[in-house]
Amino acid sequence: MIPLDLKARQDTHRIDLPKLKFKSGQETVIPHIVISRPTTATEKAAFAAARRAVPSRNEGESDEAFLERARADLDALGVLRAVQRLGMEAGIDGGIRTLALIYHAVVLVESWEGFGDRASGELVEPGLEAVAAAMRNSYIASQVEARINAIVGEVAAEGNG
Repeated sequence: MIPLDLKARQDTHRIDLPKLKFKSGQETVIPHIVISRPTTATEKAAFAAARRAVPSRNEGESDEAFLERARADLDALGVLRAVQRLGMEAGIDGGIRTLALIYHAVVLVESWEGFGDRASGELVEPGLEAVAAAMRNSYIASQVEARINAIVGEVAAEGNG
């Protein structure tokens, strides 16, 4: 018999965002995000989903033809500007990496504090749209990505990738 631990993992990591601290009444609040432990499997799944989401070029298709055909899809995914700014290959690669981070964060974010709707000021729960919006903030995205990479790197170094 192979013993299996069937309990859900309780391994979480808190990411403080001190650059975004603010005053709430008399109290200073440092927004933070709590993520579950990422693994190489969750990372690979996020990249696979991102690769599937970004349109691919047809064989022999020119940059102009691809951009014309895929413009609406690239724009909907939020990567059109990257493609236009960085060039086709770098833009598509950057778009895939950005989407992979968003997809990974959506799966990993368990809770957060200090996030609200800009228009209403109401607190926002970390759902799909809210996490995707948070990941469009370069500071938040860089902090989340750095923590994910550090944890996945530790897991891989242990040989548990």
